[in-house]
Amino acid sequence: MRIGILETGKVPAELAEKHGTYIPMFQRLIHSADPDIALQTYSVVDFDFPASHDACDGWIITGSRHGVYDDLPWMSGLKHLIRAAYANRVPLVGVCFGHQIIADALGGRVERFSGGWNCGVHSYQIEIETPWMQGESKPAVDLLAMHQDQVIDLPEEAQVWAHSPSCAHAFLIYGDPQAPGAISMQPHPEFDAQFEHDLIKSRADRIPAEISEPAIASLQKPQDSPLMARWITTYFRQADALRQASSKAA
Repeated sequence: MRIGILETGKVPAELAEKHGTYIPMFQRLIHSADPDIALQTYSVVDFDFPASHDACDGWIITGSRHGVYDDLPWMSGLKHLIRAAYANRVPLVGVCFGHQIIADALGGRVERFSGGWNCGVHSYQIEIETPWMQGESKPAVDLLAMHQDQVIDLPEEAQVWAHSPSCAHAFLIYGDPQAPGAISMQPHPEFDAQFEHDLIKSRADRIPAEISEPAIASLQKPQDSPLMARWITTYFRQADALRQASSKAA
C-alpha cells in the first residue's frame, strides 16, 4: 500500500533546523503504527503534484500557515485532486489546513475563528464510533492544536466525528461513517510537545499571553497521537480493502 503525503506548507526556517519538516513528522507518525505502508511525498505548495488522483492508494494533506481563503494558485490544483479522489473513493486524510481545504473543496466554509487561537493540548469529545477504532474507542482524545481558522459550515456529506468546546467541527467524516471517503481533523497528531512549545514561543507576537501561557502549561499532559496514528492507518487499510473488493466485483 502506498500513501501520498501532500505538503501544503513549510516549517519556519528557525524551527526546521531543530525539528525537521512536516514530511518526516508524518512519516514518523504513520510508520509508528504501520511500518509496511510505503510513503510518497509531494510538495504541492511548490507545485509538485501527483500525476493523477489515484497515483497513490490514499492521501494525507498536511498543515500550512496559509488559509484556504488566501486562494493561492496551487490551491486550485489541490482542490481538484481532492474532488477527484473523493469522487473515485481514493481515501483522504486531512490535518489542520488539510482538514480545512477538504471541507472547502467539498462545499464547506472556513473562516478565522472569532474566539482566537487554539493551541496546546485540547480534549476532543468523540461523537461517532467508527470501524477503524477497532476496539480502541475512547470518549475523548487529547491532541495538540495550533490554529486560528476553523471549518464554520459543513459540506453536505460531512458529519462531526469529534469536537471540543472551542472547535465545533474539529473532526469530520465524509459519507457513510462505516466506510467514509475522507476523514479529517483540526489538531496535529504529527506534532510533539517540544515542537509545539517552540512554535508557540515563535508566535509570541501573535498569540496573546492569556492563551499561550496556559497552552504551554498544558504540554505536560499526555497526548493520544499513537492512538490517532493507529486509527489513521487502519482507516487507510480498511478503505483500500473495500476499494479492491469493489473493483473485483465490478
